[in-house]
Amino acid sequence: MACGATISVLTDNNTKRDSHLIAEHGLSLYVECDGLKLLFDTGDTDVYLKNAAKMGIDLPSIDIVALSHHHYDHVGGMKYFPLQKRKIKLVAQKSAFYPRADYPNNLAKCEITDNFDVISVDAEPLKLSESLIF
Repeated sequence: MACGATISVLTDNNTKRDSHLIAEHGLSLYVECDGLKLLFDTGDTDVYLKNAAKMGIDLPSIDIVALSHHHYDHVGGMKYFPLQKRKIKLVAQKSAFYPRADYPNNLAKCEITDNFDVISVDAEPLKLSESLIF
């Protein structure tokens, strides 16, 4: 059953359609579905926060941050996410938290466990809502 999701692009490489937004190499999406508010990836910097504010999207009210993989242009913005009075769920593959030899891993668990309820996913899909699966 489809949820009638609303997906808003917060960060990508192109601003031709919405020239008032900032572009960067990276991806960040805001998704609303089944009453769930989800942030999918955070881009490289705080651009997703700036664009969300311009779009009237209240990111501190989200329920879940889901990260596709550990590359900087998808998780770099995590360090800019505003601290909350409540822990927000953070969903990512287990391998996203492993140390890397090729470049620093921005998802070191010690940096995020105080602010997020970390859910590490291995090979099995994780049902986030009736219509959303990670």
